[in-house]
Amino acid sequence: FRHLDPSRYRLSKINLMWFDKILKQTSAKIVIASNWRKFTPPHTQWEYGGKLYASTLEPFKEMYKGHIIGMLPPERHINKCDCLELWFEDNPWFSKLKDKYAILEDDPREGYQTHLVYAKHLVMTDYHVGLTEEDADKAIALLS
Repeated sequence: FRHLDPSRYRLSKINLMWFDKILKQTSAKIVIASNWRKFTPPHTQWEYGGKLYASTLEPFKEMYKGHIIGMLPPERHINKCDCLELWFEDNPWFSKLKDKYAILEDDPREGYQTHLVYAKHLVMTDYHVGLTEEDADKAIALLS
């Protein structure tokens, strides 16, 4: 992480506005699938350019604590798609709702695009832009 400029990674008010739109227009709950799941405290921060930066995961969890129902397992060496499979196994009650979910993802390496089931639930966002109004509308359609 020493080579990642964390000043570029913060909670965006615009992205959160579109995320809030999804939550307001649906009864969606959140399962967090952040790559920060791979790091345990105190590895939720890093130094860059002589400054210490922290993960935005904790502030996100605090903002949306009433909506969060889980986090993907902290498996360090498998992609999020495989971690979601593990989460489904640990949460069998979710099988009743399996067709009413959306996956918001910005990393094409996570495997959702080629998964037969998950691809139809995928809202692929742009890593550099974040969640857009079009992404939010697609997620709302998937959740409706």
